[in-house]
Amino acid sequence: MSDADPADPTPPASPTAPLIVFAIPGKWSDRTDLVARLAAAPGGYVVDGPTVRDANTGRAYGCDLRPRVPGLADAFFAAGGGRIRRADALAVGNHASVVRLTGFGGSVAAAVEMMRVATVVLAAGGIAVLVESSGLAHTADEWLNLAGGRDPGAVYWAYVTLVAGGEGGGEVAG
Repeated sequence: MSDADPADPTPPASPTAPLIVFAIPGKWSDRTDLVARLAAAPGGYVVDGPTVRDANTGRAYGCDLRPRVPGLADAFFAAGGGRIRRADALAVGNHASVVRLTGFGGSVAAAVEMMRVATVVLAAGGIAVLVESSGLAHTADEWLNLAGGRDPGAVYWAYVTLVAGGEGGGEVAG
């Protein structure tokens, strides 16, 4: 955590590092429920004030529990790029709350670590992951496959939205 502001995630190596933002809908009834489920989940992460912290390394990530978001299922379905089945979107629609997870990016290692933190939040009752910083949604199964796989392109597919149109399309990275 930053000495200047304990509510901030661990500062990046570079002052220009981008912020990675995930929205993870889940089954948590309140913050106490989230804290208990994260403590019981594998991975060694604990809620420490407004952050979730890796108990082994001390690295901290912003962790804000927000109330249920009406219409979130439609947003996930749209952001899934055709990969999210209607049944998965409906599961998102039945969420009780949303964890907004933030951390600094700027490197593959930082992106992989954020994937690891999101995986622990999924294990603690999360339903799916929306990479807000790129507008890309993943089911829990898809995310766990990307985060736990040996495919060197997994980090790319977790964060990058392919955009069609114009002069051959483009990419949006989160």
